[in-house]
This record gives sequence, C-alpha cells and structure tokens, in this order.
Amino acid sequence: IHGYKKGNFKHDINLILAEANHHYFYHKYEGPKIGYFVWESTRCYEPFFQKLKECDQIWVPSKWQADCTIAQGADAEKVKVVPEGVDSSVFFPENIKCPSDKFRFLIFGRWDNRKSTIELIRAFKNTFGHNPNVELLISVEDHFNADGLGSTENRLKKYDLISKNIKILNFPSQKEYVNILKSG
Repeated sequence: IHGYKKGNFKHDINLILAEANHHYFYHKYEGPKIGYFVWESTRCYEPFFQKLKECDQIWVPSKWQADCTIAQGADAEKVKVVPEGVDSSVFFPENIKCPSDKFRFLIFGRWDNRKSTIELIRAFKNTFGHNPNVELLISVEDHFNADGLGSTENRLKKYDLISKNIKILNFPSQKEYVNILKSG
C-alpha cells in the first residue's frame, strides 16, 4: 500500500498495526491478514468490527479486550492476546509493603493534554490538599513538550498545582519504578 517496489519479494503475511477504524483495515490485501488494535470500550464501532472479522487473526492487548471482542461476535479461535510491552517476568502480582504509611496515588507517563495530566493532578490537589496522610507520586516529565515550560516543576507552578503531598519523581531507575508500581 505504500508503493514500494516489490521486485521478486513476496511477503508472507499482512499485519495491520493501527487504531480502530483506521483506513489500513479497509485496504485489499493478498494473503493472510492479522489486525492488531487497541480499544477501550466493551463494543467496537460496528462497521469497523465487521471489517475486522475478515482478518485471519485479531490481536488485542488484553484478556479483557479479547473477551469483549469475542462477545461482540468475533470467532474465539481468531482472537489472540498480544500484550503491549508488559514484561510479565518483571510486572507480576507481589505482596510488597508500601515504604510509607500514607495512602499513595501514582501517575506515570508523559505530561500530555490527551492524558488529562493537569486535570488528574488538580483533582488530587482539590480533594486532598496538603493532607499529610495522602500523597501523589508523579513521573510525567516531558522534555519535548511544546509548552516551553521545560520541567514538571515549572508546569506545576504555572497551573497552581504545587502541594506538599505531590512528589515529582523524574525518571526513576527501572528497579525503583517497578517497586513503586508494586507497592503503590
């Protein structure tokens, strides 16, 4: 579909890695077709779902989405769970005691409007204020943000989100990150 010169090359499989209802799902493909998509609702847009059912396999990132996809009418034999980069040898249930006696909330990711970072932090601050028994750990640094603010600390100041019980953790080591997630 991208116009590359195929020459003598004959591909073995068509793998569509795109969001739900992306135009790539509607192209004509020769040979086996696998569709991988992420959907955050119990039902897909029906016209797209009918197109998805034409795939030889449907890959989804979680058992929950597999169950929803099958419940909507996909052949269970076609649906496979392919996790999104979660290493189950690292991230598994473990009974790790929180190193703090405070109730802890966590936000890890990128400072992003699409992720409602400002709204999440504001909701925490408005709800818990400077309550010493509750804390929010955030690791949301984004050096490539177009806002020109440069750091999470500057963003918290700009949006009046500074609070004694909000702690910034910029890029903890993988070991720290895993322990925080397991004990949060």
